[in-house]
Amino acid sequence: MTKQKQINIFEQKAVVGPLAWQITTLDEDDMPTHYGQCYAPLTAKIKLNPENTGMRALDTLLHEVVHAMDMMALTKLKEDQVERLGYMLAMFFRDNEWIHDYAKQKIKEEYIRKK
Repeated sequence: MTKQKQINIFEQKAVVGPLAWQITTLDEDDMPTHYGQCYAPLTAKIKLNPENTGMRALDTLLHEVVHAMDMMALTKLKEDQVERLGYMLAMFFRDNEWIHDYAKQKIKEEYIRKK
């Protein structure tokens, strides 16, 4: 059994639309009450609580990415809509492991086609 490489989320950027959103640690004052926060496109930051683990970490990241998409697309989603979409996306990725390889395959096909 091969060990999966651990990804440090705090060294990544999430590209949403034309912006690369910096992923950073949530401010210490906000940690007891928040799992994450998304800051407007001018700052393009997603802050996550480093204590999030497992599905909570994935759900929170996707929740904040949906906020970023909402800001970029000007769709004006309500918080409960963002919450449900983030949760459903996390469950989709959890329950359909094949999608990871399929997405990589289709992205690679597009890249090769454009060369």
